[in-house]
Amino acid sequence: MSIDSTPDPIAASDAQAVRTVAVIDIGTTSIRMAVAEITENSAIRVLEHLSQAVNIGKDTFTRGSIRRRTIEQCVGVLQSYQQILSEYQISDSEDIHVVATSAVRESDNSLAFVDRIYIATGLIVDVIDAAEASRITFLGVQYELPDAIANEQTVMCEVGGGSTELIIVENSMVSYSHTFRLGAMRLREAIDSHSAAIKKSRRIMESQIRRTLESITEHVNGSSPLRLLALGGDIRFATTIISKQSSTTQPRSIKTKDLRSFTDKILTMSTDDIVAEFEMTLTYPEAETLGPALLSYVVLADLLGIDEIVISEANLRDGLLREM
Repeated sequence: MSIDSTPDPIAASDAQAVRTVAVIDIGTTSIRMAVAEITENSAIRVLEHLSQAVNIGKDTFTRGSIRRRTIEQCVGVLQSYQQILSEYQISDSEDIHVVATSAVRESDNSLAFVDRIYIATGLIVDVIDAAEASRITFLGVQYELPDAIANEQTVMCEVGGGSTELIIVENSMVSYSHTFRLGAMRLREAIDSHSAAIKKSRRIMESQIRRTLESITEHVNGSSPLRLLALGGDIRFATTIISKQSSTTQPRSIKTKDLRSFTDKILTMSTDDIVAEFEMTLTYPEAETLGPALLSYVVLADLLGIDEIVISEANLRDGLLREM
């Protein structure tokens, strides 16, 4: 699901020194890498985006630990990325930042995972906590959509495979931030373990999402205008399909009622059917979690009384590049 944005380009005639760097995000369902050039004035031009599906989340959220074969799969992906980095002549550890999020963080063998990656590749994996992930993601959004978080009260939401990040921003300042143990992969695995019918599965998921996220309404300032800013590959994919707006269209938005209708359709389809219909844009792991992720955004919009959702193209890797 490669619908990532490209930051401001650097003019070819720019005489400033250019630093070529890479950031790698080891997530719940995939390992993603961005290679970029950064000038002395902090302008960023992304040269390449790469993504490979992995089963880290499925292992962690069903077994509690990452299986050996999954670890070796990750080693293989990272070694293939290293070949690409060598083509860009990126070898200094200061120019490569590798992070892992909830699926690695919550696994019983996270230290063994990190050690194996280091031994096999020499890459140091920074297992970041939920607060750090939220901070870095917010950094990316600040640059991408500064006006969207400047004057109004904004609820930023990203539904990941293992967790959901919610940040409330008012007058460009974070007034509330929390990471919930609610993720698309967790929801999918919980439903699969019950072998429930489609309609019952949806009710179970919706009830769990609502119970988990309803506390957000206590932290919203009812006297200020409110908008919902959604991040994540699932919501970007849905927006592209529903509105036929490409990811280069800024800013993008989607009606909550349209997202609800699309989510209803996805939740009645099997994973195989989703992959077959969208085979050019979705991998199997992404198709597995698409319905639960989109349902989470729909429920949150309902809780907040939001009729239209603003879509952010920013992601964790954008924030990491900004830090570098």
